[in-house]
Amino acid sequence: MAGVHTYNHGGTKVTVFAIDHSVGYGGHNLKDDVQLIQFLINRYIDDWEETYTKHRGDPDFDSRVLDKAGHTIAKLDVDGICGPLTLAAIIATQVSLNHWRGCPIDGRIDAIKEGGGSEYPGLREVLVRIPSGKVIREFEPANTFNAMYLLAVNARAEPLNPKFDYLSVPEPLRTTLMRSTSRYFGGWGRPRQPA
Repeated sequence: MAGVHTYNHGGTKVTVFAIDHSVGYGGHNLKDDVQLIQFLINRYIDDWEETYTKHRGDPDFDSRVLDKAGHTIAKLDVDGICGPLTLAAIIATQVSLNHWRGCPIDGRIDAIKEGGGSEYPGLREVLVRIPSGKVIREFEPANTFNAMYLLAVNARAEPLNPKFDYLSVPEPLRTTLMRSTSRYFGGWGRPRQPA
């Protein structure tokens, strides 16, 4: 079931809300996992629309979630059904993530093993010769990553963020998140006490 999981990110433990099973093409598509991905994609759509608007349409800040025609996709119903709209939104989100992080575009978001290492790519410097003959420095992702890392929500910080209203999500995701949070923190934002 979707819930709070801890991963190793560059030697630091990171606690996030994440899925337990794959969602998308050929995925397990369990209802609460699908609901969490739908919720996180909606959040991602909002964040990039806000960033793009804030920077007055600057293409350097354009990782909006777009359909094939170049229009921002509509937010998803958080219904837990991995139908054609959710599948299309997963692909569009992966295309967006690929712009700046090198995400594979396969229509599926895989779960990450609890305690596993982060697949966030480092950025590597490359030298590029432009038409004028001048050489400039650019940075590109050193490797690909699992989309779950960037879509996942920080379980310690985000419950305090008004944009993350876990009580507004439908069942069974709401109960799953509440139960998982209580198990980890004994309530929002408090570390789990040793047994």
